[in-house]
Amino acid sequence: MMHAPVPEERPVVTNRLALTPETVNTTAAPLLDAIGPEATLKLCRQLGGTHHDRVFPLIASVIGDDLARQLSREIGRGRIVIPATPYGKPARLAAAVAFAAAGRKRQEIALELGVTVRHVYKYLAEARERDARRRA
Repeated sequence: MMHAPVPEERPVVTNRLALTPETVNTTAAPLLDAIGPEATLKLCRQLGGTHHDRVFPLIASVIGDDLARQLSREIGRGRIVIPATPYGKPARLAAAVAFAAAGRKRQEIALELGVTVRHVYKYLAEARERDARRRA
């Protein structure tokens, strides 16, 4: 059976948002629990927005055989959903604001959070509106 080639890994931006139980979204939480933050981030960056009925060989080509076996044991048989971004919205919004305040480019922020540049602008606008309501 032919499989699609693994997409190239997106560039990793420094000072990134940590993937923790507090920042993870509900779809990525089982991945985080099974294989940890680094492998979860790698899967989301390379295969995000997809689902798979089997762990091997595509997922194993991204995270390695050992972690793929561990993922298979933890999640069991069935569909594995890999979200486009592993971060929950509150974490993405807070990180976008913090990264923008630190002078990071919108494109860098989008790559880091696994969202589009348009989402970054929406998050920043939402934060400005929230701050304006608090001041009023």
